[in-house]
Amino acid sequence: MPLNSKPTKIPSVPPICRRSMAFKPFDPSLRLPEGELSMRSWMRPAFSRRMILLGLTVFAGWYGGSILYFVLKENKTMVWHVPIVVLFSVLFAWIAANFFVAVFGFYMLVRGGDRFDISRSLRPETKVPRDAKTCITIPVYNEDPSHVFACFKAVYRSIERTGELEHFDFFILSDSSDPDVWVAEEAAWAAILAELSDSRIYYRHRRNRIQKKSGNIADFCRRWGSRYRYMIVLDADSIMTGELAVQLVKMMEVRPDVGIIQTVPKAANPHSLIARITQFAARAYGPLFTAGLHFWQLGDGGFWGHNAIVRMEPYMRFCALPKLGGSPPLGGEILSHDYVEAALLRRSGLGVWIAHDLDGSYEQLPPNLLVELDRDRRWCQGNLQHLRFIFMKGISSGYRTLFLIGNLFYFSSFLWLFFLFSVTFSLLAGRLQKPEYFPSRHMLFPQWPVYHFALSAVLLIATVTFLFGPKALSLAAIVIRRQTRGFGGFAKLAVSACLEIILSMLLAPIRMLFHSYYVFLTLLGRMIDWKAPPRSERRINIADALRAHGLGALVSVLWGTVLFYVDRTFFYWGLLFLLPLFFAVLSSMWTSRVDVGRAFQKKGFFVTPEELNPPRELVEFQAALKAMTLFSTSKDGLARRGFVHALFNPGIHALHYALLRPRLRPALLPGIVKDREALIQKALSKGTRGLTRKDKIQILTDAEALSRLHFSLRLTQPTDMADKWSEEKPESLPRVS
Repeated sequence: MPLNSKPTKIPSVPPICRRSMAFKPFDPSLRLPEGELSMRSWMRPAFSRRMILLGLTVFAGWYGGSILYFVLKENKTMVWHVPIVVLFSVLFAWIAANFFVAVFGFYMLVRGGDRFDISRSLRPETKVPRDAKTCITIPVYNEDPSHVFACFKAVYRSIERTGELEHFDFFILSDSSDPDVWVAEEAAWAAILAELSDSRIYYRHRRNRIQKKSGNIADFCRRWGSRYRYMIVLDADSIMTGELAVQLVKMMEVRPDVGIIQTVPKAANPHSLIARITQFAARAYGPLFTAGLHFWQLGDGGFWGHNAIVRMEPYMRFCALPKLGGSPPLGGEILSHDYVEAALLRRSGLGVWIAHDLDGSYEQLPPNLLVELDRDRRWCQGNLQHLRFIFMKGISSGYRTLFLIGNLFYFSSFLWLFFLFSVTFSLLAGRLQKPEYFPSRHMLFPQWPVYHFALSAVLLIATVTFLFGPKALSLAAIVIRRQTRGFGGFAKLAVSACLEIILSMLLAPIRMLFHSYYVFLTLLGRMIDWKAPPRSERRINIADALRAHGLGALVSVLWGTVLFYVDRTFFYWGLLFLLPLFFAVLSSMWTSRVDVGRAFQKKGFFVTPEELNPPRELVEFQAALKAMTLFSTSKDGLARRGFVHALFNPGIHALHYALLRPRLRPALLPGIVKDREALIQKALSKGTRGLTRKDKIQILTDAEALSRLHFSLRLTQPTDMADKWSEEKPESLPRVS
């Protein structure tokens, strides 16, 4: 291409078919009749099941609290036993509810499923109609382009093998604010487009990133949503088999009363120890819990925002998100948008179902504990916003319950911590208070403290059963269903489960402390910045571990010292949560190590069926990932120096220029022209190190500035080029004489 020529514009998206998508107040008359008719078949069984679960949970909380009240009242060693009993009753009911959900799940798995399973609507004779167009959308934000497009390629090839590719279009929806990543995404998209030779693979970069991921999807729906009947949403690290994607479309065709079908993703490609532990736990225990959740949720199922199919027309009509009143973090834009969208769609009359028994859905796990905790902080803030929707008009009782449960997941940690502090201070107050063995003047014999060892043992056994019973039931279900071979055999499965329990006990107090801290910060009004989570394996160094866990270790030492002098018995019990906090720095570092995770893998521990017999899609993903290292965020990857390549590399410059959308008559705006000239001079004199991220984005979005910089740098002699630009110039490009 001649240096004085400008590349022509190329389409990266289909023609726009604009459609409104705005939040509207609830109107019962707009409820969809097809959903109303279907609800009658499952609402009554769902109500009965929920009442059974509620009754068992309330009874367990009352029974556990009653025993503890009787024991503490007779013991007289704790002066604040009433608030302690109240806290314990709530927490005991919480773990009991999880146990009963697991029991229902065990019953469903052993029985062979539920008559309401959405997968039972599949019929061999069902065909995908010609007009049932489905878009597969992948919203990304500053992700590693090599990883994103490797996942995409595996999905595309898998759908291609089904013979149903003609029914699907593909969209990479970028919100990336990193200029290097943005350029690398475009180059990776062009490479995939050239390799697959399919014009239905689209890429769109959004300039105005309002409302984050939910705004990205909503913007897509407004522009192109009316072209499609269904939308399958994937995350940047998601992989879905073509067989499952086609099955989802067929189920939606057969069930017009369904608005969302959520699949249950399995963990894929973990390497660090904590990722392998989480993968094993999710694979071994997850089917039991998802079956149990489906048992009582039915058509009020969860939506996780990815690895799911959505009916497009009602989604656009009913699922626009409102802006919450007040300031962030509890007001403003909704962070965890998925459950809110599901609740709004359910309010329209359509059902939201979990396809808990279908295979072919995969995702990646956080590579270390700090990344996991950072993700939990985002979820905590988003879940606390959901409290605003519990009393929203038209929301079903099932989703009101889900919003409450989502908050209890984090508040339970806060309550556990408060409970332990309350017990400590109560023991301390009892120690400082002079014991009174003759509460009445006219007593002949002293009133000694009474220790009910039998009742205490009953409470301990019940607690252990509620905590570890679900895991035992999960292992029993695996044995009964003859799936032990997929976990390396029964012996390896049992040892892996025991090791997982030990390691989860080490990490549980750490998570409790962090979750409590997140709840406290959110209630104080401290908001967070939503960043792209790291996907690559990264070992935690000592500095990061001390920064994250140092204060918790100090608290454990002070807390343990108080308990040691106040009550030796409780001190020894307290070591179960004090020691994990004290050793949190080491635990966080050790569990982030890839070599430790691989050592366990070589010994056959924490393995899963997908590892021992990997699906073709996961194998193809690994091959594609190796082939696309050019576009990665590694040291020599394009995502590290994409901006420089857009200025120097003629091919990448031409591609980026061709993808830019023209602005409205910018030459007629004197302010824009003046700012452009100043920015060009700044770039030429200072190089990339003198430019901020905002400057780079401004250059990449201004076709005139980008073109002038490109030609200036390409035509400038190396001896006349600014020193900083000479350092930045890619070595692989020939010098222009």
